[in-house]
Amino acid sequence: MGDTPHGDTVTDTANDLLTELRAVGVRAFLGADGALNLDAPKGALTPDLLARVQAEREGICQALRGPEVVLWPGTPPRIWPRWRQEVAGWPLERRRAWASLSAAYQRDGFPRAAADFQAAMEVTT
Repeated sequence: MGDTPHGDTVTDTANDLLTELRAVGVRAFLGADGALNLDAPKGALTPDLLARVQAEREGICQALRGPEVVLWPGTPPRIWPRWRQEVAGWPLERRRAWASLSAAYQRDGFPRAAADFQAAMEVTT
């Protein structure tokens, strides 16, 4: 577990909070300016839950942005959104195609995150 603000502990806590928010109908998302936004049904954000979200705001934003991925050497990193959630919603045939392409990119030497990203770009275009 990390002990920096961006370590594994913060991310785990942020992911737990995001799960809890979804369970009560709250949608958390990043605005165009990168700020955390919450869309909540009336009464869903209790004072306790709101205080925990405010305390973990940076970790939640980091979790929503996802990891930075370097697609290939010499290119700047890009922020890849929470692709796992997106992939989970795809039809089975598309997920199989994505997994196959990702594996092929990994065999060609791509790091896993970059292979997943590139495969996702190909099956969605």
